[in-house]
Amino acid sequence: MADQEKTSRHPLLVWGTTVAVIALLLVVLLVALLWPPTPETVVSELLVAMHRNDSARALDLTTGTARVQLERAIDGEPAGQWYQMWHEADSLLLDFRITEAEIEGDEARVLVYFGQGLFRSQEFLLQRVERTWRIYDLGN
Repeated sequence: MADQEKTSRHPLLVWGTTVAVIALLLVVLLVALLWPPTPETVVSELLVAMHRNDSARALDLTTGTARVQLERAIDGEPAGQWYQMWHEADSLLLDFRITEAEIEGDEARVLVYFGQGLFRSQEFLLQRVERTWRIYDLGN
């Protein structure tokens, strides 16, 4: 009788552990899917989109002044730094390094070094828009 109790508890223990592990994995997956990307990730995605000439994705990551200027640059209208970055993305954005964001409330600053030898730098200014970070301007 004691042997029968041991064997009947073992499958319940395995089943319970399996359910607990699956539940934990689902929670981790949900958090990863619902958690908004960091400012550094948004800037990185923008630079990759610009390098690939993916205007739709680049515009999706911007807002306000940055979006207007980027739209003008994409349309071929010289619009300062955005125009240069968009039209020289093939050479400028082959290699870049993003520094850690400085976050103050709903605004963030991210400094990026790019170009051959990472000799150029550009500051990206971001703001939180409906839980997600968007680039709203370029700094000095």
